[in-house]
Amino acid sequence: DARWTSAAWALQGFGFVWFGLQHRRQVIWICGLLLQVAAWISFTIALSGFDIDTALTAHFWLGFLLLAGSAYAVAVVLRRPHGGEQDLFPLSNTALVVAAVWLLAGWCTEASLRFSGGTLANWIVAGSMLTALLLYAISLRMVWPTARRLVLAAQIAGAVGLAMAVSPGLLWIRIVELNNAMPLLGIVILAGAAFATSRTLQQ
Repeated sequence: DARWTSAAWALQGFGFVWFGLQHRRQVIWICGLLLQVAAWISFTIALSGFDIDTALTAHFWLGFLLLAGSAYAVAVVLRRPHGGEQDLFPLSNTALVVAAVWLLAGWCTEASLRFSGGTLANWIVAGSMLTALLLYAISLRMVWPTARRLVLAAQIAGAVGLAMAVSPGLLWIRIVELNNAMPLLGIVILAGAAFATSRTLQQ
């Protein structure tokens, strides 16, 4: 179906980008990037055609993971020096942002299908923190400033997701109560991550 078609396009797009850059064929790697974009659009359209009951067994997480992985692979390939191609860093950074977005979107989509209330908020925060940790590891290993900046963006996304998950019908002044519906774990994780980020930025 369209989900697997989009995954195949994403993997083919990465192959085209890699081959085109290796052999300095600009048309080929541009076609690879267009295939990536087509895969993103196709997968997004496919998501809108499922009801909740069907979506629970559709394994959307695999599609999100494949799209995130292929976008990250494209970002890494574009970041490498390739002879006369000197202006690919903006494309590389864009691909990294897209990879992070797909990873977060996949986690949040699966969590929203299976949980609600405080549990949903905790899962959203956990996903954003996992994404932030992966980006931080990438920034250290590859000395990638964009990845380092995305660490903070992932944490902010977790905070926004937490607020959206718990806002309906809940008062913020009651958020500290020991109630299973309250996302206490998510708040603790966010606070710890914010502290760690502030310490890192000071170094």
